[in-house]
Amino acid sequence: DLEGGSLNPGTYLVASPMKNETSEDPSSQLWFFDPDGTIRNMASGLVIDISSGINGVDLVIWPMNGQGNQLWTMVDVYLVCQAANKVMDVADFNTAPGARVVAWQQNFGLNQQWNLILKSI
Repeated sequence: DLEGGSLNPGTYLVASPMKNETSEDPSSQLWFFDPDGTIRNMASGLVIDISSGINGVDLVIWPMNGQGNQLWTMVDVYLVCQAANKVMDVADFNTAPGARVVAWQQNFGLNQQWNLILKSI
């Protein structure tokens, strides 16, 4: 999800329960995996971006620039940034809604495992 449901560049990725389409706007939770490896938010058109390869750096949405820091691969249940060789990680194993999603070296924790749900558009 996107912090506060914002669709602006620089908005942080956060972990949230899946939104109920009948009572909430799910647009901040809908993503498209582009063939080039970018993960694009369906509502904003912005892609997931990592600013550095340092453990704990926040993931944000940003305009596509074609650089490796915006290219991701799904490997089993892990989303791996190709350039940084880091995975998406819910910071500090935090289970509260709104917990930040960061980049971290793979440690096989449950906070790094993602279940993607296919949705028809």
